[in-house]
Order: sequence, then structure tokens, then C-alpha cells
Amino acid sequence: MTYKNPTPHNTMNSSPNMTNMFRPIIVTLAALLTTGVQAHAATITASENTYVHRNNSDRDESQEIQVKAEGDGNSRRAYLRFDTSTITNTLTSATLDLHFNNSVSSGTMHVWGLVDVNDTTGSNATNEATWGTDLIWNNKPEGDNSSPNDVIPDPPAANTLANMTSSPLGELTLSDSLDGTDLSVTLEHLDLQSLLNDDTNNQITLLLSLSSGSDTSSQVEIASLANTGGNRVPQLSFTQVPEPSAFALIAGCFGLTWVMLRRR
Repeated sequence: MTYKNPTPHNTMNSSPNMTNMFRPIIVTLAALLTTGVQAHAATITASENTYVHRNNSDRDESQEIQVKAEGDGNSRRAYLRFDTSTITNTLTSATLDLHFNNSVSSGTMHVWGLVDVNDTTGSNATNEATWGTDLIWNNKPEGDNSSPNDVIPDPPAANTLANMTSSPLGELTLSDSLDGTDLSVTLEHLDLQSLLNDDTNNQITLLLSLSSGSDTSSQVEIASLANTGGNRVPQLSFTQVPEPSAFALIAGCFGLTWVMLRRR
């Protein structure tokens, strides 16, 4: 008996509609692979901002918040509060975005994290009411307010003040030429992640201080939330790994494609 080999069946050419059938799936998979697995970028605008003056409880935050060098009676520190409830996954990068109205400085501005001081309880708690005119040097959330003449070390690598991160989350070298410019301070995202992990109420506070060696005249003025000049307000920009649902969707599309190929 003679057997005839069947004509080879080319599945790729057996149906002229096959390419059209799989094109939507291929396009979807390509889109998911190029966007779904990339880090998700977002920006949070500060919910509160203020600053404290060592020797003066009066201040005007209608246009700016101020930071002035440590070491004398005119020292000033600024505070930014952020609602971090939208940061739900691991950070991959972070910046603090600011507008500088004025800079008289050759020093370095440091960004610190304050550890869980946004609660309404505790010796250094900073509740909503305190963020207004009630926040002064002698009840600021960091340091020892029973001895309020504390100075953030310069250089700041060995900070031991209470409620602060032991080292800055980021820093920015300042100059007199920063007037009217937008600048971003790159933050150590792993250290910021640790701060977020220690938080208990989806709010963090960032503290801005200025070190300038022996030059205590150094000062920067940063556009506040209330500024009327249309300037950038304090913002925290970040990227985080995608939601698990993105990976589940990709896996589902791959599975569907495999099943359809098997059935062909």
C-alpha cells in the first residue's frame, strides 16, 4: 500500500484573517510592555507650609517661606507637609520641586525628614492648628524644645536632634543667581521610603535648613502655597513601581494569546 504524505499545512498562511485576528492582542501586549511595567510618575502638592524664626514669632507666609543659616538669632527653618496616601508602592526616585523667589547664599540647603511628627499626640506633635500662627521656634517639631537653642550640625552628617532623620534626604548647593528660578532637589528615595515605612498616618513633614559655614547672612526665600505670582508651589515628585494589577493584566493577555494559538 502506498501512502501519500499530506501536504504540509502552514498555520501561518492557512487563514488570511489570522494576522488581523491577533493584531489587537499584539498591539495590546506591546502597549502594556512599554508602559505597564514602567515606573509610575506622580506629583503631590504640599498640603501645608510654614517657617519658624528663632527670635521672632511673627512671619508672613502669603508669598514665601524662608530658610536662613543656622548659628545666630535670625536662624529660620521651613516645613512642608505632604499627604502621601497616593504612594502605595516602592519608590524608584523622588525630587522636591521648589521656586526660589530670592537667594542670598553661597551655602547648602538640606532637606530632612521628620519622623512621624504629624500625629496629634506626643511631645513634639504638630497638629493642624499648630501649622498656622501657633508654630514657633519654641514648639517646633524637631530638637529639644526645653533647650531651644539647638543647631543643626554643619556639616550635617552627624545630626542627633530628636525626631529628624540622621542624615539629609537631599541637598542643594545655593548661589545668588537662583532668583526667580524653579529647581528640584533630588532626594535619596531609599531613605524617603524608610521614612514612609515608619509613618503611621499618611503624612510626612520635610524640614529645610541652610548651612553656610561662618556666613550666617545666607538666606533663601521659597514661593509658598499662597503665592499670587503664579510661581511653582512646593511639590513632591516621585516614581514608584507599577501596581500589581498591571503585571496581572500582562500575564492574562499572554495566557489568552497562548490559548488562542493552541486552538489554531
